[in-house]
Amino acid sequence: MYNSILYPTDGSEGAERAFEHVKQLGMQFDATVHVLFVVDSGFGETPMRVGKDDDGEWTTGMVTRPKENPPETGMLKSEVNLTDVLEREGKQFTSGVADRLADVGVDATAACRVGVAPKVIIDYAEGTDIDVIVMGTHGRSGLDRRLIGSVTEKVVRESPVPVLSVTLEDTS
Repeated sequence: MYNSILYPTDGSEGAERAFEHVKQLGMQFDATVHVLFVVDSGFGETPMRVGKDDDGEWTTGMVTRPKENPPETGMLKSEVNLTDVLEREGKQFTSGVADRLADVGVDATAACRVGVAPKVIIDYAEGTDIDVIVMGTHGRSGLDRRLIGSVTEKVVRESPVPVLSVTLEDTS
């Protein structure tokens, strides 16, 4: 039924909840999982803070999502290309997720693309013959959801293949 599964992830808690479903589907159907991180090309001006890690590499902390507050070591956006930093982090992150899947016997590939997230996800699904997309929701509501929009919602509405959306909150 599912030979090829797309798992778009941004390292968030919602995406991590979807990981268990991806892993189980991959094992059950002996499917290949495509782990995808999208660097949003339309972020424009951002309050995102960047700094150097212990190895001297620029980092945003976007895909590692530390539970505690990151240190206040900001840089001016003009000092570093955020797209390049996020792309490097995205590649490292998706490779790590693919390795976690491989550790339990699931064939996985890692990918990082730059663009508008819903469009990139749908284009990737169409271009790689994906059978199902599995992604988390972030649980935004009210004005925040209307202003920011929902990547998952847009993918559900426009995807040519089924989408399994995993909620952030346990509803049982």
